[in-house]
Amino acid sequence: MTTAAKSETLPGPSMDGPEPAIVQAAAVACAYLTKTQQANKASHFKVFFELAEQTVVRARAGKTTDFTAQNLKSGVAEHASKEASGWLSPLWTKLMELEPQWEAGLIDTAQQLGKTYIPKLGKLPGSPSHYFIEAVELAPVETAEPRPVVPPDWVHYTPEAVAAPAAWLNKALTSGVVPWGRGLNWSVGGLIGIFLIVVLFVVWLMFAAGSKIARPVSPGDLSIAALVLGFVWLLLRVFHFLDQLYTFRIVMAPDMLTPLSAYDVTLEIRRHKAEEGQAELAFVRYSATCPACGGIVEIHEGRRAFPDRLVGRCRRAAREHVFSFDPVLKTGYPLRSLGRTPSESLRSS
Repeated sequence: MTTAAKSETLPGPSMDGPEPAIVQAAAVACAYLTKTQQANKASHFKVFFELAEQTVVRARAGKTTDFTAQNLKSGVAEHASKEASGWLSPLWTKLMELEPQWEAGLIDTAQQLGKTYIPKLGKLPGSPSHYFIEAVELAPVETAEPRPVVPPDWVHYTPEAVAAPAAWLNKALTSGVVPWGRGLNWSVGGLIGIFLIVVLFVVWLMFAAGSKIARPVSPGDLSIAALVLGFVWLLLRVFHFLDQLYTFRIVMAPDMLTPLSAYDVTLEIRRHKAEEGQAELAFVRYSATCPACGGIVEIHEGRRAFPDRLVGRCRRAAREHVFSFDPVLKTGYPLRSLGRTPSESLRSS
């Protein structure tokens, strides 16, 4: 990606060509935050939305798109008692920490809108400091990726990366991507193999020792047997999880591998963009806007109703507003109670 130059004064919108890069980038940020409803969740997202929205307004008016802390505080929390720079500092730090997680969602949003730039946050130190959005041009491959036509009662999922395990130890893992090479693959397989051998040895030892004991079974014996069976069950769950991951390439991530603040996160194996033959594990949270009620659609296990599938369920009507989930096209059609079948939706569109 290449960063577009940022100027003090920008031209207004032209009827003869595309909008300026900075306007496209800020508009993508507004659309992304609106679609994912992030702007309603936390103060740092409200700051990002205010910055993007005012950047669009100022750029179209031909004005500078630098903002002071006071400018942003006036638009987000005008009556907050804290001094502007002290109020903004922790929120901006949080935004910079989360920025790597937005890239996939911003690119997807830009492709949907037909834009060629995405936003990147910037700061000019000084007294006072100035905050702004830079326009980052999409690579030709990302710009040229075909977008599916989505009927009105379908959903389009927007991805949002989630920090990978141990991201606090390695900032590179904040983007939610873990390189999955042969070394890591063999390491995981080796650990599982060792665990399997240990469990089988303990089971054999338990039966061998038990066959030589003539006394009645004690509560301690039952506790040990229950503990061993628990390890066997855990091992079977691990094998099932890995089988699902390798077979379907995407599963729901275990809660112990995701941050406490994240939920409904998927874990997927995908090809590495830069290195042929290499793969990577990605922790991603997908969301969409429900066409029936405007609620948030999130990914869940299909369970008995939709076996071997991940489906999107609306928060407002989780039993009825259910959609399929295609992680490649990032689309989904209604599976229940929206009045029309997928084939009827395609015909009407």
